[in-house]
Amino acid sequence: MATHTINLRDAIEARLALLVAEYNVATGSALTADEWIAMSVKEATMRREIHESGEAIRLQARVDAEIAVRAARDAILKDPAVPPDEPR
Repeated sequence: MATHTINLRDAIEARLALLVAEYNVATGSALTADEWIAMSVKEATMRREIHESGEAIRLQARVDAEIAVRAARDAILKDPAVPPDEPR
C-alpha cells in the first residue's frame, strides 16, 4: 500500500479542519483530518462507479414504475367499472 504525504499551508489546514468538523456533525462521525482526507480520496477514485450504480438504481426504479403503471392500466381495462384505487 502506498503512503502519500501532503503539506498544507496554515490557512488551508484551518479550512480543512472546518470541513472535517462539518462532516462529522452531519454524519455523526468522529473522523480526524487524515481519516477524512483518506475517505475523500477513496471516494474520488470511485466516483464513476458510485455514479453508475446510482444511475442503475434510478433506471430500475423507472422500469418498476412503468411495470406497475402498465399492470394498473391492464387491470382497469379488464374491468373498467372498478376504480383503480378500490380493492378487487
